[in-house]
Amino acid sequence: MAGDFPNLRDIYKKNLLDYNHQFNKKRPHLWLWLMPGIILMGVGIWRLIYVQFNDGMAIIMVSFGSIMVFGLPIMVLFLSSLDSSSVNHLEHFICPDCLKTVVVNQLKFNCPFCNEQYGLSNDSFANMVVNERVLFDKCDNCNAKIRYMECSNCGKPIDLFAPYNQKELEFKRYG
Repeated sequence: MAGDFPNLRDIYKKNLLDYNHQFNKKRPHLWLWLMPGIILMGVGIWRLIYVQFNDGMAIIMVSFGSIMVFGLPIMVLFLSSLDSSSVNHLEHFICPDCLKTVVVNQLKFNCPFCNEQYGLSNDSFANMVVNERVLFDKCDNCNAKIRYMECSNCGKPIDLFAPYNQKELEFKRYG
């Protein structure tokens, strides 16, 4: 029965795959519009600077208009599609020993292989993203997969490769 459940690492990777699939499904054509938008904005800005010293106000308005009509809306469309809030981050999980919640963005730990330190930033979102990636994928420095981490509440090791059942742990916690 315990082998039927994914481990924390599998849950993290599934969340990332789901997000990438949703992003590509929503806006598959968006990447085709990005390069023309950048080129049009670049050409428009270059013309704006160049003609400001040579031709006068009429051409400046045409150049500025090309930026506003073509480049800017395309860039706004692209940037609005980069919604990181729809990523289902693994913000916390339950320790199987003490049944307390382990909050990912509050963890401070070292890679057991290269001793790289993580969780030192004051930015809680950055801590969550980095800690989540390092714990459930691999170390940024040595590319090693971390198997065990110490619970921030009870100090016992948590096996990140072990099957993880959130509902079962919640039932144990609340009875």
